[in-house]
Amino acid sequence: MTSAIEWHFDPLTPGQTVREPIADTHFTSDAVGDPGEALVREGIQNSLDAGTGGPVSVRIALSEVRTTEVIKYLAGAEFHHRAEDNGLRQDEIEDGPTVSVLAFEDFGTTGLQGDPTSAYPPSNGDSSFYHFFRAEGRTEKEGKRGSWGLGKDAFYRSGRRNTVFGLTVREGGQALLMGKTVLRSHSMSSSRVESQGHQRRLYQDGYFGVRNTEGPVVPASDRASIADFRDAFGLERRHEPGLSVVVPWQQEELSAKAIVRAVIRNYAYAILTGNLEVTVCTATRATRLRSETFVQEAAQRVR
Repeated sequence: MTSAIEWHFDPLTPGQTVREPIADTHFTSDAVGDPGEALVREGIQNSLDAGTGGPVSVRIALSEVRTTEVIKYLAGAEFHHRAEDNGLRQDEIEDGPTVSVLAFEDFGTTGLQGDPTSAYPPSNGDSSFYHFFRAEGRTEKEGKRGSWGLGKDAFYRSGRRNTVFGLTVREGGQALLMGKTVLRSHSMSSSRVESQGHQRRLYQDGYFGVRNTEGPVVPASDRASIADFRDAFGLERRHEPGLSVVVPWQQEELSAKAIVRAVIRNYAYAILTGNLEVTVCTATRATRLRSETFVQEAAQRVR
C-alpha cells in the first residue's frame, strides 16, 4: 500500500457494464421542491440510528472557504469534473475566490463502523462504512427509517459536483478520512490519461484516499492529514466519535432557512423529548434547536 492521499479513478474494463449513477432517475427525490428536506430527513435519521444511547447532536454549517483551500482536496479530480461527458453541468463548474461548503457533523454517535478495507459487503456486523462509501442502492439496515447506503444520496444531491468527503471517528479515537465523487463513465484526453496511467474510458466513481494494491482505495488515517482537513473546512470535530460530512460547491438553493424549516417539520418530537439537538449556522448566525427553546424558535421560523 502506498501512503499518498489522492484521487483515484480506475479504467473501465472492456465489456464491463456501464452504470450512469447520476442520471436524473438516480438523483430524483420526492423532496426536490425543498432542497433542505432530503438532507435533513435522511442525514439526521441516520445520525439518530447511530446514536450511542444519549442525546444526538447535529451541526449543519454553511460557509465560504477559499478556493485555494478546496482545490487542494480536489486537485486530482478537477480534470475529471471538467470532462465533457461526465454528467455534471459544466456551466456550474465556476471559478471564484471562494467555494460554498456544507458541513454536516453528528456527535453522540458511533461513527462509521466496519472494515474500511473491505471490497465486499460484510456478512455480519456493522457495515456502515462500506455502505456509505462503496454501496449503491442497498442498505445494511432493516426496519429503520435511515440508511447510510441509501440516505447518503442526499449529500451528493446537496453539491453541484456530486462530491462528498467523510471524516469519521470511532470509539477509541481512530479517525478515518475518505472522499468519493460520483460521475458518469467518462473519457480523458490522451495526454492526461497517459500521465495518470489510465485507459481512455474511466469508471464513473472516483475515490479520495490511499491506494491499496491488495484491494480498493482505503481511507487516510494519519493525524496530520486529518487535522489539516478539519481545519480547512472549519469542522468542530476533534476526537469525539461520530461522522463529519463535507460537501463542496453546495447547491445554491440549499439555504440555512430551508434547512431549519425542514428540521422543525421532521424532528420536532425528537428535539422536544431531548433526544436530538440541531444547530444550523452560517458565518453570521447560529440557530440552535433544542428542547428548552424549540417552541420559540419554531414559532419564529414558520411565520
